[in-house]
Amino acid sequence: MILQRGTTGFQHCREPELPLVELRIFRTVYHTVARDVSADVIYSPRRHSDVECNFADALLQLGDDRIVVLVNCFHPLVAFAAEGKVGDTPDFCDHADLARAFSAHADFTVLSVATFEQLPTTDMLADLAPAEIEQFNYWKPSRLGDVIFNYWD
Repeated sequence: MILQRGTTGFQHCREPELPLVELRIFRTVYHTVARDVSADVIYSPRRHSDVECNFADALLQLGDDRIVVLVNCFHPLVAFAAEGKVGDTPDFCDHADLARAFSAHADFTVLSVATFEQLPTTDMLADLAPAEIEQFNYWKPSRLGDVIFNYWD
């Protein structure tokens, strides 16, 4: 996977504006997916004001499982994770039913744990802006998922 410019959420002030995912559209899709898989919405997609991050999260109750749904705020990339404390590195998980339901909505791309666990390579980062590479070199993430969904400040 080659990350697109803006994935990390960082840019220099002289660079063009980053694309933004319409959280309103994601919220609509999220609620549709919840209905499709008979999940209860614990909370709707939100950005955290108390921590710096480049994603929004939401929480579903699906049977006995609580699944956090993450969406990158700059590119329509979706992940699932086990419930954890805000600010902790996401514990990514795959969920076939949710992935199928989200895949029915072409606006968003669901990524797998196998993708998130990959070691970031130069080729994967080639399209990132210089400010993003600076942050990558500072934070030194060991897996691709921590670049796509980060708490870098």
